Amino acid sequence: MKFCCSSDITGYVLLQGRHYKLECVNRIYDEKNRTIWTRQLYGAQMALYESILASPHRTLNGDEADYFYVPVLDSCLITRSDDAPHLQMPEDLRLRSYHTLEYYRKAYDHIAQRYPYWNRTSGRDHIWFFSWDEGACYAPKEIWNSMMLVHWGNTNTKHEKSTTAYWADNWDDIPLDRRGNHPCFDPRKDLVLPAWKEPNPGAIWLKLWARYASMPELRDVPFNYLNV
Repeated sequence: MKFCCSSDITGYVLLQGRHYKLECVNRIYDEKNRTIWTRQLYGAQMALYESILASPHRTLNGDEADYFYVPVLDSCLITRSDDAPHLQMPEDLRLRSYHTLEYYRKAYDHIAQRYPYWNRTSGRDHIWFFSWDEGACYAPKEIWNSMMLVHWGNTNTKHEKSTTAYWADNWDDIPLDRRGNHPCFDPRKDLVLPAWKEPNPGAIWLKLWARYASMPELRDVPFNYLNV
């Protein structure tokens, strides 16, 4: 199975416009080139993007691809919208959820007009990541045929209203001609991914030592011959 990243420019623009050093990155490096993990609640989006870019299953030839991952970094955009209110236009009702929806729609317009792959399947082989709290509730109607990656697989059929406690994330007032009338999650095509948790190398070492200590018959075996 091969993946092709559809229009990496959607990710580059956001990463180039970061306001803070720790924003939208899962790690930085100190002066000794040691890794410092950052606390990103929605860091799974960046982690998946990096993994695909480095994956042997990635192809630059769209004709070889089984799926197309569209790297719209919505969690980065929403955070940036909070830090830069001037990005939110009056037509977005000053809602960062609405502003983010429009950014997804612009990405859709770009790939649908520039590449031939979207129209082959009406976008069903494209993948979009909605890492924010309520998932893909505010996905633009144009991309709903695609696969959505979310952290909260809400299948409650009665869930017709936003449940967020933060007004700027509320999507109730987004017009239906922009959002469409779709749920937040469709188990027939969408996937739930776990949220990001920063790696803990110490925990890995503890597990290895605990496993070794539980096998007394191997304690005298030189470690470099021990297959754990």
